[in-house]
Amino acid sequence: MLGKHFTSDTKEYKNYLAVCDRLGKEPDPEKVPMEPQYYPYEVQIAMQIHSLLPDRWDGMSGYYMGKDWSSIDTHLKAHSVEDTVTSLFFIKALEANNMKVMNDNLEKDRKKQEKQQQYPSQADLDKSIIRK
Repeated sequence: MLGKHFTSDTKEYKNYLAVCDRLGKEPDPEKVPMEPQYYPYEVQIAMQIHSLLPDRWDGMSGYYMGKDWSSIDTHLKAHSVEDTVTSLFFIKALEANNMKVMNDNLEKDRKKQEKQQQYPSQADLDKSIIRK
């Protein structure tokens, strides 16, 4: 369910419900775009803390390596989190989904660029012919 937070469309929850109502369809829980306020409080705090942690990137390959966890204790104390185990569980789940989505998107972009370099578009071919 937390995976939807990173992969849902830009369609908002209320818009989805309105479309389903107009079409006379029952909302599908698997397709409902989730907004942070519809999650339990612990998950909302985990999302907030997760968004505050700095990102780490591999300089050579450009892959996303996840969040820098060195300041997690400070954030947990600042948000007065009592159940740190549950919060850390949700933060780690958010990070796993976030890493997968970001690295998948980066890989798609790389493949798209490689394909464009391997097979240039017609416009690029026309420009090269005009220059000659």
